[in-house]
Amino acid sequence: MPNDVTLPTASATPAATPTVAPVTAPADPVTPAPTEADAKAAADTAAAAKVAADADAAKVAADTKAASDKAEADYVTRREKDNTDALQAAHTKWAEDARADTEIGGAQFEANLAVAQKGLEQFFPELKEHLDITGLGNHPAVIKGFMRIGKAISQDKFLPGGPTPTSNKQTTTVLYDNKA
Repeated sequence: MPNDVTLPTASATPAATPTVAPVTAPADPVTPAPTEADAKAAADTAAAAKVAADADAAKVAADTKAASDKAEADYVTRREKDNTDALQAAHTKWAEDARADTEIGGAQFEANLAVAQKGLEQFFPELKEHLDITGLGNHPAVIKGFMRIGKAISQDKFLPGGPTPTSNKQTTTVLYDNKA
């Protein structure tokens, strides 16, 4: 150790020790122990706060559900209108295609349609209502099918015969030609 440092010895006079005042807790007013009424009031307040929070959440959920339901209803309405428009366009196109078809359309369209009606009424009378409701009665393939049925059940038409061929040979010679 260096020589210029001196250490206090025990013989030295003790320094005055400062006196410290005892620490005391600040004076608290005495709070009485909670009673059953206080506990019930606190529970009621907490329950009321929870009910209010739940009511707010329910209102938000109801608003969200109402908005969701409205959006869904709007979507369904739009889709139904789009589907109806598309189906109506298809029915119109089918009717135009049937009138333009080479087999059933043209100048004979009304006559061919009458024949198709006859085939439908003869074999499938209960199907007529469904074809009208769905619009499938306008489809060219359906009309062709019922027209073919109608033609198959129609009365046969008389085909007049032509003049009989004449020949100079006798019938027996034509039938029994004996070249032997």
